Amino acid sequence: SAYPLDRERWFDFIISTHRHQEQFDSDDLTGFLKEEGWSEDQAFKLSMEYELAQELLNHQETQYHVAHVDRTH
Repeated sequence: SAYPLDRERWFDFIISTHRHQEQFDSDDLTGFLKEEGWSEDQAFKLSMEYELAQELLNHQETQYHVAHVDRTH
């Protein structure tokens, strides 16, 4: 995900899995990335990045829903 085009595809993947509620377990993602030829270190780093991004997106959605509910009541 270091190169701009790769980064954009990586972000698209993260958003897509979040939007479609098809999120990966970090261990499963690490295993998949290793099977696809990534080194163990790179696969682990990407999995941790993915997990943090999912947590951030989940938090953002929660904040949006809380703010939206507060305005409607």
